[in-house]
Amino acid sequence: MVGGLGTSKKLGPSPIDTVERYDIEKDKWEMLPVRLPLKLSGVSCMYFEEEKKIKIFGGSDSINKSTKLVFELDIDSKGGKLRECNVMMKKRQMNNKIFKKDGRLYLVGGTNENDCESWRTYNTDEERVVEKALLSYEKVIKGDLNYFCGFIV
Repeated sequence: MVGGLGTSKKLGPSPIDTVERYDIEKDKWEMLPVRLPLKLSGVSCMYFEEEKKIKIFGGSDSINKSTKLVFELDIDSKGGKLRECNVMMKKRQMNNKIFKKDGRLYLVGGTNENDCESWRTYNTDEERVVEKALLSYEKVIKGDLNYFCGFIV
């Protein structure tokens, strides 16, 4: 679990900077020593198995402003290692609106506009390239609203 809302007597609900993981064998949550560089709520995360990394997208900061930040959490290193790795094209409050389809990553909603970002990542001999495009919802879903929303009717 990354970020979220905590509560304090003085401030009430406010974003937090913690990163936790659930240990299945111990049946309990544990706090990782790594912290987000700023307090965030409403982020979206996706695990990239080939890299053994979790990417953390968007969210809202402590003054409820959306962010364009993308972080990468290396889960292979002891306690986790976090680094800023990219930025989105627009500020987005993600809240789990992210999915993969046909080799592309889609970052959906989180703005007041009817759009999403499409990312395709690939390696060249010199570098890792992230190709980004801004698309309308209609172009992405192509009539397949069930897949897009993650449910079956």
